[in-house]
Amino acid sequence: MQFDNYKKILPQKEPFMFIDGVTHFNKESKLLIAHKKFKNDEYFLRGHFPNDPLVPGVILIEAMSQSCILCGFYSNDAPLDDVSSFEHLVFGVKVKFRNKCFPEKEIELRSELIDVLQNVSIFKVKAIDTENNNIVASGEIKGVAKYKGSAEDLRRRQKNFSNHEQVSEHRRNGRTA
Repeated sequence: MQFDNYKKILPQKEPFMFIDGVTHFNKESKLLIAHKKFKNDEYFLRGHFPNDPLVPGVILIEAMSQSCILCGFYSNDAPLDDVSSFEHLVFGVKVKFRNKCFPEKEIELRSELIDVLQNVSIFKVKAIDTENNNIVASGEIKGVAKYKGSAEDLRRRQKNFSNHEQVSEHRRNGRTA
């Protein structure tokens, strides 16, 4: 599976995109692994803290949330042209910060889709300093991908997507559609 499309999938753009790349996704376990290296010259580090820079916790949460968006996208086999039709809303964050996150360290961002309840996706998340394998932060993020169009348009898209899935399933099983 190629992951070079992650910049098209994420609604966030520079300088607020906190994913440098995706290295792994397992469709069965719904586990995504991405990475980010926060540079010394990041705009938010100028004031947090000038003589001893530290990546703010809220930025780490945002990075983990962005990895959740990617995990949800890859988990659902959504077509790339559907990306701009949705807005992503995070409304539940339970994260514990276990170690400091310093700039110039490679951070592994793990997101695992563990459940979907009434359109609410629940992800288990972790940020790991790969240099020493320390968990920087871990917890749970809840969010929803909300469709921007009309209800009728959404029903039409769901029907088309369902038809696309049936054709793909037939092809996987060696049958023609």
